[in-house]
Amino acid sequence: MRKIITMPAYKAGRTIERTYREIPKDCYDAVLVVDDASPDDTVAIAEGLGLPTGRSRKVPTSWCSFTLTTNTRPNACPRS
Repeated sequence: MRKIITMPAYKAGRTIERTYREIPKDCYDAVLVVDDASPDDTVAIAEGLGLPTGRSRKVPTSWCSFTLTTNTRPNACPRS
């Protein structure tokens, strides 16, 4: 089974490289960046790191949005 990390990103130009490099290399097979129409250079930086990117279209701020996050850092990666 392949392990793919999905990195949601919005205005992450200043932090995306550091975040990516902090993920232990033996924890994943691929990383996919999904950008939420950032107005900065998030996508260019991700692509410069060789990461595949997807970009969502901008939606009206009146729409509801839910985000699931965790408080854990990727320092322990159990293998299946």
